[in-house]
Amino acid sequence: MKEKIPGRGMFLTSLGWVAMFLAYFGTFALGIILPFMCEDMGADAVSLGSTLSSVAFACKVVVYIPFALWAARANPKFFLAIVYIVLGASLILHGLANNVPMLYVGRILMSCAGAGISAPLALVKTNWIPRTRLGGINGIENAVGTVGQYVALSVTAPLIALLGSWRTVLAVFGGIGLIAGALWIIFFKENEAVGKIVPAQKKPFLEPLKEALKHRSVWLLGIGWPGTTLVWIAITTFWPTYASTELGISLATAGVLVGLIPIGSIIGSLTAPKLADWIGVDKLMLWPWGLILPVVYFLPVASSSVVVAAICFFIAGYGAYAFVPVAMTHLYKIPGISPAAIGTGISFILTLTSIGGTLAGTIVKSLYASMGLAGALKVCCLSPLLWFATTIFLPEYGRKAMEKKAAEAGK
Repeated sequence: MKEKIPGRGMFLTSLGWVAMFLAYFGTFALGIILPFMCEDMGADAVSLGSTLSSVAFACKVVVYIPFALWAARANPKFFLAIVYIVLGASLILHGLANNVPMLYVGRILMSCAGAGISAPLALVKTNWIPRTRLGGINGIENAVGTVGQYVALSVTAPLIALLGSWRTVLAVFGGIGLIAGALWIIFFKENEAVGKIVPAQKKPFLEPLKEALKHRSVWLLGIGWPGTTLVWIAITTFWPTYASTELGISLATAGVLVGLIPIGSIIGSLTAPKLADWIGVDKLMLWPWGLILPVVYFLPVASSSVVVAAICFFIAGYGAYAFVPVAMTHLYKIPGISPAAIGTGISFILTLTSIGGTLAGTIVKSLYASMGLAGALKVCCLSPLLWFATTIFLPEYGRKAMEKKAAEAGK
């Protein structure tokens, strides 16, 4: 029988998912609202899109680890409340921008707040969620993020038409963030049966990071993951513009097509943990995607076929997220690792992952002059090979490996 998840623990985790939804929405709505921004600001789409995309991920590179270390010592009630409120306020500020510098301020605040969610939420989950249920919970968590991505890519354009402005759309979603922050303050409570999330006897400030970096899994996942993020950000940010200007596909249709990426991601997030458990070998849901993703991202750039784009983007979305819950749960399975080191390890991985997002805009912009947008995107399609090259060396913590270890220990 599966262990029961306490109702309060599920509610608190769900509030974290609301914030993740908003962070993903704010990040990926850029690909759709970019033409409207450029019209308002009189800016070039490639220049503005690349810099806004890069600055968001560059901020995450800077703040992920400090936030994780801070979260390991701070009261999560107030830490996450501040994160949620700043996230909501940044979306509103983003929509109020009447010049490019204000766009950057809103983008930076949104990115920093989004980077402050994962580590403290990991601590909350270890306090409230039974370890045997973490795989499924992490799958749902990643699915929620991709729902935010889907709404950003496929629903933003209709919402702009309905509400009359991209600014109003951002303000509405920002208001949801403010509400989430208020609910967190009202309903947060630690699980007394497990103990305090942040122990009274706090370890040295850098101890969780030092502990996390002792495990090679943290390094292998961190080094390889940017390869999948780079092409993901490059395609979702620039393919709609490329499709509408060079492939003869309308922006609305391009948004629907690229919106198949998060649809695939939602399904991948929810099914991958179950498939990994059924197969019994976690790594089979990890390294193969480093070989598949380059192909399915490349074909929609090389072809003007709507059917090809639809099929490939769905597969790309599935693969881009099928490995995520399995990879994240991998850290929870490392023998003897502490909750603080899990949260800090996740933040270390996401820091390196954000380097991939940062490089996406920079690479596209630097190659645009000599290769055009199509050539730049094709180069980016090679980046997932890095994921294959590192994850093939991960230790195996899947069901079959754990059953074998338990059997050997029982002899």
